[in-house]
Amino acid sequence: MRFMPQLLLSAVLGLSVTAAWSLPDLARGKAALESGDLIAAEENLLPLAERGFVEAQIYLGRMYSDAGTPESMEKAQQWYRRAMEAEPEVRVSLARLLMQSAEQSDPREIEALLIEAGRNDHADALPLRVRLYRSYPDQFSTSEAAEFAQRAGDSKRAEDRAEAISWYRVHADVPAYAQALAALCEQDKDLQEDCLSDLAQHYRTQNQEEALVELKQEISQRYDAGQISNEALERFARVLAAEDLPGQVDAEGAFEMFSAIPAPSPDTRARLAKLLIAHPELDPDRNPDALLQEAFEAGSYEAAMLLGRRFLKANHPKANPERAQELLSEAAQHVPAAHYFLGRYYERGYQGPPEASRALDHYLNAARQGYARADLALSKMYWNNRGIRVDPVNAYVFARIATHYQVEGAAELLGEVQQGMSAQELAQAQAKAEREYDARRNETPAMTTAQIEKRETR
Repeated sequence: MRFMPQLLLSAVLGLSVTAAWSLPDLARGKAALESGDLIAAEENLLPLAERGFVEAQIYLGRMYSDAGTPESMEKAQQWYRRAMEAEPEVRVSLARLLMQSAEQSDPREIEALLIEAGRNDHADALPLRVRLYRSYPDQFSTSEAAEFAQRAGDSKRAEDRAEAISWYRVHADVPAYAQALAALCEQDKDLQEDCLSDLAQHYRTQNQEEALVELKQEISQRYDAGQISNEALERFARVLAAEDLPGQVDAEGAFEMFSAIPAPSPDTRARLAKLLIAHPELDPDRNPDALLQEAFEAGSYEAAMLLGRRFLKANHPKANPERAQELLSEAAQHVPAAHYFLGRYYERGYQGPPEASRALDHYLNAARQGYARADLALSKMYWNNRGIRVDPVNAYVFARIATHYQVEGAAELLGEVQQGMSAQELAQAQAKAEREYDARRNETPAMTTAQIEKRETR
């Protein structure tokens, strides 16, 4: 029997030539997806996915996931879940998608997906699990998370070590984790430029002056060769200039690096001005207040905070407490240190009677955003009867946290407070300090100011 011509065969089957060529096709769907023709991709992939073709389901999941809208993300989940029944590796894709939709996701479900993926030796299961523990610190034990961070840190894959570095960076206030972070950063500093400032902080904190000098020289050479960004250079300079870190301030080194950045951002100009205020000998001909004003007008909240701080000083030619309060309030939306100086503003009563309760609120806000000097200020308020009743328990809590972050004068105050406490008060204070410390590290503050105590103003 002779084969029918294609036109005749189509007629016999009741199909038009057009309809025959428009049947869903996986290859055509993939090609459309790669070219960005999402309509054609969906037209080809959706019918196949509905009929149970796993590959089509996976490609649909990717397409909807990339779209990024709440509706498309929901569709992506549905198709990944259907594909997962036949293709276990899709668990990683689903886990990654759920982590992108963090507010609606169950961390335990994500962990279960990654555990199963790990049993199947999926390469991305380990780094994603470390990322999960970093993203949901209050949902998992720190010891368990540390175990997987260590595994990722020991990996030969740079992407695994990168996740370990990110986890250790969040927990760098723990000495063992800070040491692990430094070790990984020394290994991968050529791959991750954020490691340069991590190492600078570590060397400075540990008084490793020679290592810091060598690192500074390396960074200068790499910057001149165009191998690191302006942002990385500035972060390094900020570590050298930081007044609240242990070790010596390298004002000259910081000044050279700040000055090397072409077309500096408003915040960079503000930080340079701050350095010149503390060390005017670096550039005697430059007016730091003018530089601050310029940075402020360009939109720097850092400059707003520094100007507000300057205007609080009685010996400043432009001392203006009212304007200082305005600037600090504006800056406090973005700069934690501004809350600290607002606390001082209200505690000392720059424009009237002291307002201890408002000072306490601002100090606590600053402290919980990582500005450790505010912890010392809180401790002093509770210990020295500064507008609130003396409370050795709370004085101990904040002095201990300030001591942990090596704030100058905190250890001495902690010892003084502890000497005047009963055994019962000390036990209560130690438990409360651990609660507050853990809450901050997990970014889930345990207590409001009202919960800390019933405040009584004089």
